[in-house]
Amino acid sequence: MRADAHPRPWDGVRDAAEHGPTAPQDPYFGALGDLLGSVEIPGEDILTVDVWAPAGAAQAGGALPVVVWYHGGALERGTPALPAYDGTTFARDRVVFVSIAYRVGAEGFSVLEGAPRNLGLCDAAAGLVWVQREIARFGGDPARITIVGESAGGELVAALLARPDTAAIPVAAVIQSGPLEAVAPERAPAVRLAAARTAPTYVYEPAWRSPVRDLRAAHAIDIGFVFDRIEAPDSQLVVGADAPRELAGRMHGDWVQVARTGDPGWPRYGAGREGQVYDVTSRVTPLRRAAAVDSLPG
Repeated sequence: MRADAHPRPWDGVRDAAEHGPTAPQDPYFGALGDLLGSVEIPGEDILTVDVWAPAGAAQAGGALPVVVWYHGGALERGTPALPAYDGTTFARDRVVFVSIAYRVGAEGFSVLEGAPRNLGLCDAAAGLVWVQREIARFGGDPARITIVGESAGGELVAALLARPDTAAIPVAAVIQSGPLEAVAPERAPAVRLAAARTAPTYVYEPAWRSPVRDLRAAHAIDIGFVFDRIEAPDSQLVVGADAPRELAGRMHGDWVQVARTGDPGWPRYGAGREGQVYDVTSRVTPLRRAAAVDSLPG
């Protein structure tokens, strides 16, 4: 086990039309495996990036906003090759979209005597450094990068904001369901973090209830909406066939606006303790269950 290294250069044109090999992992199993699909692409060159850019973006002179995506999977599973993470909808809306592959499971996050730790996080950091250095070649603006992650990917985003080698990169960040510990249903650590930050910080809550297996507003429900891909087969496994199209357009549009301006369009979290609630009818509202949140131990 070792830290990532720069790839060897090659001559000529390299075929980059397909996803690269996936990190070794076991798929989800049981009922969870029925809802969360898996993709396996054989090969050893697993530390790759996928880039979606609008047509002609490379000639735009590095003017477009950039979204960098880190997938979830409990630091044990996941891959950018999942159809749910297709960046076409972002490119459609004039955003350069990049997804970062990183080592998972034993190879990425083992704690072993004498071995480097958090190699998956090192991979995530190397990917972000690559994006800042190279994304102008794809039409992206290296000064307008938004890093986004869900679940374990959200944890990586939080860590990247604190690492010395990536904290200096000017980015906006979206953390989707990424607490670093199991907590009561009232999302308290996230609220306290938002209240403590001095940079502009925004809070949201996905509240739409999926009818699939009584999942309701469960973990990872928001991914299909953020990518505006609720019609995709893997999205429908968790949101069903009748998920509200307007909500997908709204959430995806707000993420695009964050990439463009850094502002999602609702009030910053502050004295009014307001956040955006996403549902069939989305709305800005004061923190729900505030008394329960405030009663939790610090």
